[in-house]
Amino acid sequence: MGGIFNAISEIMDQITNASDLIPEAVNPANLDLSAGAAVAKIAALQSFADMISSPAQQMFDLASRFASEVISLDPGVLAVVRAAESGTAEDFVDYCCDLVLTITPKLRHNVEVVKNYGQGMSILPRASQVLRPPVAKVAAAIQQMADGFERMEDWERRITATGRSRPKLPDMDE
Repeated sequence: MGGIFNAISEIMDQITNASDLIPEAVNPANLDLSAGAAVAKIAALQSFADMISSPAQQMFDLASRFASEVISLDPGVLAVVRAAESGTAEDFVDYCCDLVLTITPKLRHNVEVVKNYGQGMSILPRASQVLRPPVAKVAAAIQQMADGFERMEDWERRITATGRSRPKLPDMDE
């Protein structure tokens, strides 16, 4: 799952780098103020929308993959959670619970970074309607990730309710 977030981070960088081109392209000082200025602005924004459409789709695909992986793990993790809730003390149950309690905080940070990124992108469609489709795709990707992570947080809540705490791992603790 961490690889998905690394790939999404790279995609966010691609979109941000493309975003850096917008202010120059739509700055009135850089455009002819004739009747064609509005057309030039729309053309620049359309070019930007075209540049970010593919990365936005890739982000959506990765987020969907993340959500699908969480959904596919859910029945097995819930079985482990129920075993932990019933007080079963087996190495496998302990290991799985420790794994969930270790991974979830790390992914929480990644999900928050992506959500904050999405909030910043949400203002882009104000510049032009041509930006709505790729920005909507990014928003849908973020929602997919949030939905998948919400399921993981439920696992975490249920495990911690059994009295278990996050294990201290030297190479994974911050």
